[in-house]
Amino acid sequence: MVKLFKRVPAQVQGLRGLTKLFESFNFKDFGDYAKKLRLGLKLSQGNVARMSGLSVDTLRRIEQGKVIARFDTLIILSEVYKTDLIDAYKNYSSSSILMRYYARLDKLIAMYNEETLINLRKDYEQFGKLHDNEPPIAYNSKKQFLLILDGLSEYYKGNLKKSRSLYVESMHLSNPLFSLQNYIDFQYTVLEKRILLLIALSFSDDHDLLFANHLLEHLLDSLSLNQYTSFNEKILAIKIIANISYNYHTLYEDEKALDYANRGIDFCINNHITYALANLLARKGVAQHFLKDPNCKDTLQQAVNLMIIENNHALAKKYIEITKEKYGIQLQ
Repeated sequence: MVKLFKRVPAQVQGLRGLTKLFESFNFKDFGDYAKKLRLGLKLSQGNVARMSGLSVDTLRRIEQGKVIARFDTLIILSEVYKTDLIDAYKNYSSSSILMRYYARLDKLIAMYNEETLINLRKDYEQFGKLHDNEPPIAYNSKKQFLLILDGLSEYYKGNLKKSRSLYVESMHLSNPLFSLQNYIDFQYTVLEKRILLLIALSFSDDHDLLFANHLLEHLLDSLSLNQYTSFNEKILAIKIIANISYNYHTLYEDEKALDYANRGIDFCINNHITYALANLLARKGVAQHFLKDPNCKDTLQQAVNLMIIENNHALAKKYIEITKEKYGIQLQ
């Protein structure tokens, strides 16, 4: 959701942070992968047993998908197979697959398209059918994702209150005590953080910008941003920062808008990410304009230049037009 330059007038312990995404592990596929690695090195199970100290029976059971390999076993086999099996192991869990759906959800949030939503729903429902025998939490997780898609559909139809009710309903599946009054009392899973972001966006569009920013700032503070943070979570952080900056711009709080824009720009640069960097530069340039900073035109031109480099010529043209129309600044 790229916003431009528009302004409008000024629980119980044990339920908190303990919600677990449903997860299963595809032992068979991992076993096939391990066998393929072994055969690629032209090693027999006996060869590997002698090189690793593991028993042939252990290797056979792993390759047949009958057991889950222990952490120390993966370390030993990583040496023999010349492959990081610990990292590869993650690709065979349902949570890894879920992250791919969350990434698609992120793209849908940023750039809505009805056909994209329909395809995502279809693919996710097909994925859910593969896990029909999971325990109840699996059912809740599946339903939660689909409710989010319903909420997005209502959001883009302009039915903001309906979309919020669907988001809150989806949150209740994993956080039964959640409400918009006690949201600070909880820790949130990867998916729940996206629900909270969507709730905040609906409040922004409903012109309740202060509450939206309270939600967004709490969500930003809840993220553990360090060298181990996943790329998806870094993108989430950038989205949050960009929206906070925009909301402060809309509230005529230009110093705060500038502060968050700079924070987002620094985060992008330090993490070598260009996602939303042009938008953040534009946010910074507009804030500088209202704060009478003579560098505002240079910053806005940097934003446009970056859009052109990224082959986003249509957006660059739109920014040039808006900047001239609203602020009397001519960009190239």
